[in-house]
Amino acid sequence: MLPTLPTDRRAAAVLVSGAVAAGLAVVLTLGGDPGPGQGLVAGTPTGTAPPTTPRPRTAPAPPVSTAAPETPATRSTPTAATSPPRATTTPRAPAATRARPPTRPTATRPPATRRAAPTPKPAPRPPSASRGPTGWAALNAAISRIPGYRSSGITWTVTSRYGHYGTTDLATSDIYISPTVPVSLLDSVVRHEYAHVVTVRVYGGQWRLAKSALNAAFGGSGMTGAERAADCMARLMGASWTNYTSCSSSAWRNHAQRLLAGRRV
Repeated sequence: MLPTLPTDRRAAAVLVSGAVAAGLAVVLTLGGDPGPGQGLVAGTPTGTAPPTTPRPRTAPAPPVSTAAPETPATRSTPTAATSPPRATTTPRAPAATRARPPTRPTATRPPATRRAAPTPKPAPRPPSASRGPTGWAALNAAISRIPGYRSSGITWTVTSRYGHYGTTDLATSDIYISPTVPVSLLDSVVRHEYAHVVTVRVYGGQWRLAKSALNAAFGGSGMTGAERAADCMARLMGASWTNYTSCSSSAWRNHAQRLLAGRRV
């Protein structure tokens, strides 16, 4: 039950409480004092007239219609506002950025710089004869032309103190060449002196043993066999001139060939 309203003849009031939301209908009489049976009525709505009275109260729907005109205004404003931005979408001015072709010439620059970068290397100098074991270029050239030349342990010196075109110390492998040797004979002289060193090597550095073996193979005494062996070996290495023998003996040539091959006689 809801509380009864004051009975005021000058005003009429309709009170809707939370019970209305629950489906209850409240009807008040307008004007005059309530008579018997004309008081506050509360109950659930039925199919009678009282339920029909709430329907006019659904008229508040017009506010919805009032909101409707506002929405068109709002809809029109976005279109007006967005139209200028659409004009801003025209910055297809990137087409102006198609001026990238100037960058293409820059790509060709590196090849140009690469072509200029390599500096021509100086041509290798031919080996100079002056770089040999002595200060005499012609002698150095003759030494470099000795077939199968092995320089280990050999010392070459230009000097005239021994009175010969060439002299070899069999114990130390030191070779002395006279500066008076004609250039045309240098090849023959250096081959002869180098043959002495080769012979001592064949006998393991024992020069006395080598000397005696050479005397037995080539004949003679003292240094005779060693000098004949050196001339024959020089001839086999291409010498055009020899002092002790022309080595016409086939036996001596065979001995010389064995010595050049590293074999004893």
